[in-house]
Amino acid sequence: MATKNRSTRSKLESVKLEYHHGKLLKPAHRLPFVGGKGHNGGISFWNVPASGGFPGGTETGDALASSYLKFLRDHPEDVMSSVLLQWIALDMCERYARVGGAERESLAGQITGFFSGFSRFAQEYPQARPDLDQISEAEILSRANAGLAGWSRTAELLKGAA
Repeated sequence: MATKNRSTRSKLESVKLEYHHGKLLKPAHRLPFVGGKGHNGGISFWNVPASGGFPGGTETGDALASSYLKFLRDHPEDVMSSVLLQWIALDMCERYARVGGAERESLAGQITGFFSGFSRFAQEYPQARPDLDQISEAEILSRANAGLAGWSRTAELLKGAA
């Protein structure tokens, strides 16, 4: 048992995430999971070591969801707040498609843990959105099915702005 504890302690010392205080200008860039080079040549919004297996990954993901939620609370004016979750999800998906084996298992845990942590917050949010009562199930399915056919509200808005 002592060997296992030493092994775990050694791993904890070798794989660490840190906040990037003062290193970059934008508050979102200070998050411990943001940094390094992303798949498109820009910054990565899920730069987390793929280690710890599925159980360790869920713990890591859940903890990092708390970091993300604190960022949203502390920086509501940050322009990145409205797009950060999308970038996180895209970088998670891109990375998941690229890795295999134990790394993929760890990353699957991180993704599961992150969205589980986020969903605890999301469970409370609908009470703050009375406008949800104005949207029918038919409207929701209509939008979802239009998206499956390639339609995008954002693309339509961009066309109108041009």
